Amino acid sequence: MALVLPRDALERARAPLPEARMLPPAAYTDAAVLDWEREHVFDGGWVAACHVGALATPGSQMAAALGRGSALLVRHGDAIRAFANVCRHRGHELVPVGTSSCRPSVVCPYHAWSFDLDGRLRRATGGAGFDADDLGLVPLRAAEHLGWVFVNASGDAPPVEEAFAGLVRWFADAYLTDRDEEAP
Repeated sequence: MALVLPRDALERARAPLPEARMLPPAAYTDAAVLDWEREHVFDGGWVAACHVGALATPGSQMAAALGRGSALLVRHGDAIRAFANVCRHRGHELVPVGTSSCRPSVVCPYHAWSFDLDGRLRRATGGAGFDADDLGLVPLRAAEHLGWVFVNASGDAPPVEEAFAGLVRWFADAYLTDRDEEAP
């Protein structure tokens, strides 16, 4: 992508906190910037999908927006798993983004194909001749970190702990006061 924001404006935004300035308006409104963010941030990196408490009960399911698509998050036993939020049959959205449920399986609302919480195809209408192994849900990388569930749609991001190395220290340095550190 060609540089759509002036270099000097980007440098001012990255300056140390006392001298830093906000990004120019185009950073928030330009379609080319959004396309770049979708590809490099939301599709290519770790995206915070939800707090782990949203998936506390086995069978919990919810959908979260990513860059160009969405992830289906499920609690399968003690593990949280993520899948592309589309049925392999006709590409229908499995769970509307922003909604949640608690069920023992994932059911596509289009033709009622059902999937186990590990992503395997459980039942398909007109299922004769289907290879269940080829039609299960497409897994996405998911990781729990600092009480949050993160998803990486591309599979290319470094491990979440590595990607966010130093983040906790940065927040502590930037936002904690002596009084906060002494609090119970």
